[in-house]
Amino acid sequence: MNRFPVKAQPVCTYACFPTRLGWVLAVSTHKGICLLRLMGQKQPSPMELKKTLLEANGAHETCDPKMTPHLEQTESALHEYLDYGKILPAVPLDFSRGTPFQISVWSTLCQIPHGETRTYGQVALALGKPGAARAVGQACGRNPVAVLVPCHRVVAFGGKAGGYSGGLHIKRALLQLERGQHF
Repeated sequence: MNRFPVKAQPVCTYACFPTRLGWVLAVSTHKGICLLRLMGQKQPSPMELKKTLLEANGAHETCDPKMTPHLEQTESALHEYLDYGKILPAVPLDFSRGTPFQISVWSTLCQIPHGETRTYGQVALALGKPGAARAVGQACGRNPVAVLVPCHRVVAFGGKAGGYSGGLHIKRALLQLERGQHF
């Protein structure tokens, strides 16, 4: 029996950085970005970051504060997108924590072109599940990778904004940005 505790190897790394939307927490596994959370205008404290990481990753996983190529690519892509309105380049994503249905929704959202919107019903139809608009909305609400998986491009029937985990003001700002109107 080993008397010395074995420290768990980190399964993810994270970085927190400022953007035009406020502070962003990005978490990466070896596969890609698994979490992108908008943290607000004030720099989050270490305790706030720890709480968010525990909620998102579970207490059984360790996560190191370390900039990696996936995180560097994400930070650069977000700045190009938010500061200059450029189309977000594809960033490696890790959807392994989603259900098969959520993963299919998130993958479909990534196919919505920059500057365009779809309704929840249109996304459901694209998935071959025409009656699943509400389930699509729930999957959008559980999207762990804000902005990179563009659930802000999904609107309610009739063009109403619908919901957005980062707040409707952020959703509207992102849609304006993609229409060439900087915020």
